Amino acid sequence: GYGQFFSNTSKEYAPAIVDTLRRIGCGEVADLTLKAFGYLGLEEPITIDALDRVMNECDEELENILDESCDKKYYEVAGDLSGALFEFIKENSDKIILK
Repeated sequence: GYGQFFSNTSKEYAPAIVDTLRRIGCGEVADLTLKAFGYLGLEEPITIDALDRVMNECDEELENILDESCDKKYYEVAGDLSGALFEFIKENSDKIILK
C-alpha cells in the first residue's frame, strides 16, 4: 500500500509518481496519490527528505488513514497498472531511450 511505498526503497519514485501516472493514462490513481500525499501533509514538489521526515513520525492512526482512504480505493480503481504501462510503452517506444 501507500505506507509501504512511502517507506521502502520505492520512495525514490515518489517525486515523479503523480506525473508518471498521468503520462500513462492513470489520472484517477494520480489524484488518489496526491490525496495520500495530502494526508501526510506534503504538497508538490515532493522530496524524499520530506517524505522520510513524515514517515519516520508516522503513527498507527496515519497508517490506518492511508489504508482506509487510499489503499482500498486504489484496489477499487486501479489494481494492476501493468496494462496501462505496457500500452504507454507500445505507443511511445520510439521515444524511450534506455541508459
